[in-house]
Amino acid sequence: MAKAPPPIRNLQKEKEAVAVLLGHLKSLAVDTDSEESPDAELIKDTIEGETNFLEALDKAVESIAMDKAHLEALDALTEKISVRKERKKARIEMTQTAILNALEMAGMDRHEGPLATISQAKKPLKVIVTDESAIPSTWFKTPEPPPPSLDKAALLDYFKARIERLEAIEKMPESDRPAAREVMLKDYPAVPGAELSNREIRLNVRFK
Repeated sequence: MAKAPPPIRNLQKEKEAVAVLLGHLKSLAVDTDSEESPDAELIKDTIEGETNFLEALDKAVESIAMDKAHLEALDALTEKISVRKERKKARIEMTQTAILNALEMAGMDRHEGPLATISQAKKPLKVIVTDESAIPSTWFKTPEPPPPSLDKAALLDYFKARIERLEAIEKMPESDRPAAREVMLKDYPAVPGAELSNREIRLNVRFK
């Protein structure tokens, strides 16, 4: 398959675009990090003196790749810290139980140490349920029904079908369109309080 010819470039527009792009990158370096942070310095060093539009695009994509790598590392670190946090919490509880048992065995209620004062304290009373099915219904509370939630997926399908009908009407002979529109409005009336957004363009980045 023959390759598509390269797009015709407009150097003046590229010059304006590269200035805007680099301006955004510089502002991100300041807004998201302090002036002294390594990330901010790296971004500024990367884009400093860049004037070529295509190279500036590649630099911006490189910045995305670096941030993605940082996110992956932070996710892994967060997971590791979470596991360690749970271990620490469990160890605190087991140590507290061991100290409590030791105080009881020694017949002591209180000890003032250099770091903290420890003492035995009675826990608040709590209900222990041995058989929930045997408890009379008067002790159960009925939860309030949740408020109705908007079905945005169904609403989106409705708007899409409405647009398809409108597009089909536009392809009809002009003389048939008024009657077709009248039928369409009966089948797909407008929805008060909701409308379809314009189709937004998003950037797709596929790393090699």
